[in-house]
Amino acid sequence: MVFAASPRMKKEFGVKTGTRLFKIPNHPEIRLIKPKVHFFVDLSNEEIIIATKYSRKIDSYGVGY
Repeated sequence: MVFAASPRMKKEFGVKTGTRLFKIPNHPEIRLIKPKVHFFVDLSNEEIIIATKYSRKIDSYGVGY
């Protein structure tokens, strides 16, 4: 499933957020990139650790997986 589609993908190829992978046209200019969720979760955790050194209250919001 597509989690993010560029404006060009939406306009030229009709690919929107939520489009199933098998419905994406086979076109040489379309690149599918796998998400690196663990990388961004780890990075977010590091940022929170640093922020808590300088602030008493940190509220973290995000998308779980």
